[in-house]
Amino acid sequence: MGDSATSNEATKDELSQHAEVAFDNLVDSFNPMKNKLNWLLLAAPVALYMNHQHNVALAFIFSMVAIMPLAFLMGKATEEIALRTGEAIGGLLNATFGNAVEMIIAG
Repeated sequence: MGDSATSNEATKDELSQHAEVAFDNLVDSFNPMKNKLNWLLLAAPVALYMNHQHNVALAFIFSMVAIMPLAFLMGKATEEIALRTGEAIGGLLNATFGNAVEMIIAG
């Protein structure tokens, strides 16, 4: 009985460590000092402002600039989920979300 309690505690510790690593990866993926592409995320609020000002040409340009780092972040998130869910579900996620940017642009 003591062995199963120790096993459960070890499993909880492993899950806690995995959660901590995943959170650190999430924070690092948004850090512009770690990934220079994230500086382009600043174009998203500018695009919203341009849309509010009814300047659709500039809103479109800033939206296209902002979607580049978002596509990268979505790809990283899909890869992280695929690592934790298994090969079949990971492949399905990659097939589904791999073309999400193209669907957004075409829509």
